[in-house]
Amino acid sequence: MPTKILPNQSRAFHTPAQAWAWMLNIIEQFGDKIKTEDNQLCKEVMNLQVTVLEPCNPENWPIQDSGWSMTGLNQYADQLLSGENPGFDYTYGERMRCGLAQYDIDRLAREGLMIKILGQEHARDHYGVDQIEKAIKMLKENPTTRRAPIFIWEPSFDLGKPEHVPCMMVIDPLFRNEKLHLTAFFRSHDIGRAWTQNVYGISKLLSYMASQAGMEPGSLTTFSASAHRYEV
Repeated sequence: MPTKILPNQSRAFHTPAQAWAWMLNIIEQFGDKIKTEDNQLCKEVMNLQVTVLEPCNPENWPIQDSGWSMTGLNQYADQLLSGENPGFDYTYGERMRCGLAQYDIDRLAREGLMIKILGQEHARDHYGVDQIEKAIKMLKENPTTRRAPIFIWEPSFDLGKPEHVPCMMVIDPLFRNEKLHLTAFFRSHDIGRAWTQNVYGISKLLSYMASQAGMEPGSLTTFSASAHRYEV
């Protein structure tokens, strides 16, 4: 039987702790047990959306019993905002700051990916865009723009790859009601272990973008196509 579509899968809360507790409860009550590609058991709810109204309030962090200290959260946030990769297959910051510019373009071309079509020099320019700074520039020039999404997923590199592909796919900024809001879409989201660090890191991105654009930070929404908690 397919995973259930629940009558109420979207809620807003003032604090990340409230949002996290609600999602865990929804998964516990209504989640279906599935086995992942990695042969792990988890409980899953499809298309779970939650909005945190005060993600940037430092008094709301850390979340008790989440397993994350402020030291760990800040290390993760620093990495998310940076284009540097200390040796992982990928980082969100690397993807947002420089895309595939750090990958071996010649190797990708040999593998028959879209680099061949674009041409190698054009590909380097295309994948070298700092999407965060570009989005900030667009927001400053036209605050109501709907054309400044920040993409993490690279179809030419990630599609069909068996493992180690990004869970977060896109972050979309919108300036509405005198505040900058971010929405993050996840194809797969470990709510029990990863949601806390993800939201804290994105909240730091929200604060940075708002500050650079001369705006006030607003809400942060996560939409999780597969919201799950692993069985232990």
